[in-house]
Amino acid sequence: MYLEMYTRESRWWDLLSRMLEHSPNLQILKLVGKYIPDSRVFGWEWNKPNYAPECLLSHLETFVWIRYDWKSENEEVAAYILKNARRLKSATISANPIKPKELNKLKERRKMFRKLDDVVRASSSCNLVKLLSLTTTVPKLMFVSPNNKFAENITKALLSHKAPILESLSLRLNKEACIGNIGIWLGIAFARHVRKLEIDLKFHLTSPSSMFCSPSLETLILKNSIHIDVPSPVSMKSLKTLHLQFVTYKDDQSVRNLLSGCPSLEDLLVHRSYIKSVNNFIIVAPSLKRLTIHDLTRERNDCGYVINAPSLKYLNIEMLVECEFCLIENSPELVEAKFRSVSKIVNETFLRSLKPAKRLSLHLSRLEIKRPTGIIFYQLVYLEVHTLHVTWWNLLTLLLDSSPKLQVLKIIDLLPQSQVFKYFIGLSVFSNEWSKPENVPECLLFQLKTFVWKRYDITSEEQKEVDTYILKNAIRLKKAAFSIDRAFAEFNELEERLQILKELVSNSCQFLSGFE
Repeated sequence: MYLEMYTRESRWWDLLSRMLEHSPNLQILKLVGKYIPDSRVFGWEWNKPNYAPECLLSHLETFVWIRYDWKSENEEVAAYILKNARRLKSATISANPIKPKELNKLKERRKMFRKLDDVVRASSSCNLVKLLSLTTTVPKLMFVSPNNKFAENITKALLSHKAPILESLSLRLNKEACIGNIGIWLGIAFARHVRKLEIDLKFHLTSPSSMFCSPSLETLILKNSIHIDVPSPVSMKSLKTLHLQFVTYKDDQSVRNLLSGCPSLEDLLVHRSYIKSVNNFIIVAPSLKRLTIHDLTRERNDCGYVINAPSLKYLNIEMLVECEFCLIENSPELVEAKFRSVSKIVNETFLRSLKPAKRLSLHLSRLEIKRPTGIIFYQLVYLEVHTLHVTWWNLLTLLLDSSPKLQVLKIIDLLPQSQVFKYFIGLSVFSNEWSKPENVPECLLFQLKTFVWKRYDITSEEQKEVDTYILKNAIRLKKAAFSIDRAFAEFNELEERLQILKELVSNSCQFLSGFE
């Protein structure tokens, strides 16, 4: 009933003929073309079936050809099937993308498509067949580093497309002389209902008002020397993905006006450079599901983030070193949160906002929490803790006490050869003694199944204390794994220490160790 064939191998058409002849009940035929449209199949000579196969005459209802590459041999196969499939109800032909250098071939390909369309119209079921071709969705167009002359060619190329939809347009420009054409190109793209727009500039451009007014745009990626100036709320009702990478902003209100005009936004990525342009980066997005923030800004006072995203599921924040606050006000559906190199904002309010999460990865410093907090992470099943900063073990103790359902615990040490590194920078990770939990945490007694320590420091007495406590009390553990930097391979006590760890786990627990 269903047949799917790939056309990348030589003489694939002979196999197709045999399958058509010997599959009388076939209802769905799907052909998948090559990823590389310019490749050739040598020795082409298709021997058509002597008689139209029974499946074409009586049963085939759906015909799909993905990555159709418009060669004459493919046209012959497609025309044969469309001509003889008397009961066909749906035919879909999607083409390989046209490269900018191949735009001159578009007219030829439209002519070839019309020939297939004529074949369909001549069949008895022509009114039921739908064809999707390159002429209904122009694929990805990319223009890189144009000079003045090439800028004119971009305009002509965009105007030459009469199709109603432009799938993707990418502009990566170095020459400031193009600045006067960008508004024109945006107007043409929006008139073609562009779905994805990427603009990467190496010269300063203040965002024109027309940049944020497309009702059909689904993905917008802005990079580098673009200055976002949005004096009033915008309207991008279809926008689902927004990437703001190393752009600058006129003020806090420009950020709010931009985001408030994206009611369907699901994925937001914010990469900020060392240039300070916004004090309070406020993100209010009811439909937002995924948020990534990477902030390199330094020397700021009273700056930070406010996140109000009730549908948020995935949160990834990196390099918030100088921010004074990061308030996550409303995230009841949070599934996973990752924090890398984050400081100053780690307090009880911050941790309380992460309560709904099922997976946490924490690389934090300056923990300003005094136990007990009363925070319970009822949903947390996976925890990853980095050991870079002083008092990381306090965070570990707090989370073990507060995560009754924790099943996987992963500890990642500072760096390969970490003790050497700590010695040279004068950092003592265990500057104070570790305060063990007053009572064995519930997760160790009943839930923890996997314990991993990455880049385990065999020379650290404090780390030995932590791993001994966990292995001794995690009585339901199924797997314990320690990876060790090769710098410790010659340590005399290595084998002895690993043997001690192995003896701490039960016979039902798999113990693994190795170098990295």
